[in-house]
Amino acid sequence: GKKKRVMTEADPLPFIGSEATLVLQPLDGIADGAVAPAHARNLDAFALERLSAELGCPRTMTRLSKLGVSGQKSDLVLTMCRYLGASTYIFGSCGKDYADVAAFKAAGVTPLIQEFHAPDDPPLSALDSLLRFGPDETRRIMLECGTVREM
Repeated sequence: GKKKRVMTEADPLPFIGSEATLVLQPLDGIADGAVAPAHARNLDAFALERLSAELGCPRTMTRLSKLGVSGQKSDLVLTMCRYLGASTYIFGSCGKDYADVAAFKAAGVTPLIQEFHAPDDPPLSALDSLLRFGPDETRRIMLECGTVREM
């Protein structure tokens, strides 16, 4: 079979000097302690919002902690869907291990699963892909290498 190439930290980032690096500007100062997010999840949410906007797919995001719902695993997700009035929920690939498909369908929420099949030379993350390939190619990789299907 075809060998997969392992990327290293020495690999070039051709888009590092481009507009794609605007995603990183607000993060300046975190490494040296000048800016300290209260929690890592705040940094994660911020980075996700910036990356989705940079890739041309901005979304309204709501923190689960702000909804006042509770539960575990599949029950928590279904409770959140009911609270938000969702008719569909897309699980990540690990969702198949814990989603109670029957409960979702009984509640009128269609459970879908997203699977990502990386290309032969996969980027390590969305940010890594953005800096290596730019926004257009990263968007293409995300759209062409993923599938969403009903569970």
